[in-house]
Amino acid sequence: MKRRRVDGTRPKRRHDPRGAAWLAVLIMTVAAGLPRPAAAQSEGSWDNINQLRAGQKIQVVQMNLKSQEGKFLGSSETSITLNAAGDEVTIPREDVMRVTLQERPKRLRNALIGAAIGAGAGFALGYAVSAKEAGGEVELLSVALLATAAGAGAGASLPSYPTLYRAPPPAGRRQ
Repeated sequence: MKRRRVDGTRPKRRHDPRGAAWLAVLIMTVAAGLPRPAAAQSEGSWDNINQLRAGQKIQVVQMNLKSQEGKFLGSSETSITLNAAGDEVTIPREDVMRVTLQERPKRLRNALIGAAIGAGAGFALGYAVSAKEAGGEVELLSVALLATAAGAGAGASLPSYPTLYRAPPPAGRRQ
């Protein structure tokens, strides 16, 4: 049954700000739990190295945390070879901790995704804050803009180069 006032009009619905706050928390939780891209999920596969073409710029971080940057020359099941500062360097697979492709940075894409997530959460949170008072559009926009900027900054700070291979952690050590 619909409620009506004595004069026959319906009362205006008041927004419950707690619902919008929960919506913002839900958006952030879902965004944090989204699956990583398929390429990132298979970082442990040495087969990713075989997909490289000769001449592509890569970075190889060894188990002793020594880093080598150069152009990819080739790989086998037991090693990877690159041209680092004019020298041909072959690194055994068991010494490779991580291989990163140094082409096609993803920083702009990461910033845009972060900004979109921040904007959605900011509008929901801003709606919750501004619903308490009439004329709360300023609060809504300021919270949304702040959250958008924070999301863009967080997205841009994520690693921008794709990791092709990451060695599994040694037995007995958790990530």
